[in-house]
Amino acid sequence: MKMLINPFTQKLQVCIAVISVICITCSAFAIEPIGTIGQPVPEHHAFLRDGNILCAVPTHIQVIDSQTSKVIEEFGEGTYISEVVFSPTAEHLAILNYDSDSRITTVNIWDVNTREQIAEWEIPARISVAAFSPIGTLFAISFNDEIHLWNWQIGAFRGKMIGQRRLSEECHSRVNGGTTCSSRPRDNASVFTPNGRYLIVASNRPDVELWNVKTRRLEGHFEGHTGNWVEGVVISLDGKRLATYERGWNDVYVWNVETQQLLWQEGIGFNLIDRR
Repeated sequence: MKMLINPFTQKLQVCIAVISVICITCSAFAIEPIGTIGQPVPEHHAFLRDGNILCAVPTHIQVIDSQTSKVIEEFGEGTYISEVVFSPTAEHLAILNYDSDSRITTVNIWDVNTREQIAEWEIPARISVAAFSPIGTLFAISFNDEIHLWNWQIGAFRGKMIGQRRLSEECHSRVNGGTTCSSRPRDNASVFTPNGRYLIVASNRPDVELWNVKTRRLEGHFEGHTGNWVEGVVISLDGKRLATYERGWNDVYVWNVETQQLLWQEGIGFNLIDRR
């Protein structure tokens, strides 16, 4: 769901930027802004192979010249209650258009290089969490506390993940004395590992799950999250590190993907745990 930008959201954007930096394995470097890209403000963006920028704005998709900041082309159609998901290479994207009257989400798959829609199907639920596999044509969608797999190229259902998921835990107290709660478990983010073997799903149980794509089974959990929600997940290019984020506590966690061990955690009111 779309939200107006406020100080709270700005904090979230800053922390997501921190997560992205954490997952870069090379040495630190300085970045200077050379211009402002995109109007209206993009909700998602990625570099294309030709150096231009792919931007998802509230109602459509833009391709922007990174040198001049000019819009080269626009395509796709969405609404202010749509969601957009990029593939890992940004060569494909999904626009998830939800109709509140019919309570149906229409999934539209686009080829970014040709600017053509290549598949479309409907799901009788509100969809906001999905992920492209970097290998093959699998597309994972979360809804109704289940994870379904589709072939995004032809819009064919490929089955669902099977496993006993944890129940939602009781609320935890926040630093300022308040709490954040949910009436039911909800997936907030998902990402495939670079080799396509696993799907990692973050939810407000709170939990971070490791699913085996081949067996369709729940294989493990990333233990050590101390907040109420897990809302952001980013995986490193080599697939060895996972960063997660929980905005109610402003905490960033970094994990070893192979062992699911918490390497370190940092946030307001917490000490740094470093097990590297």
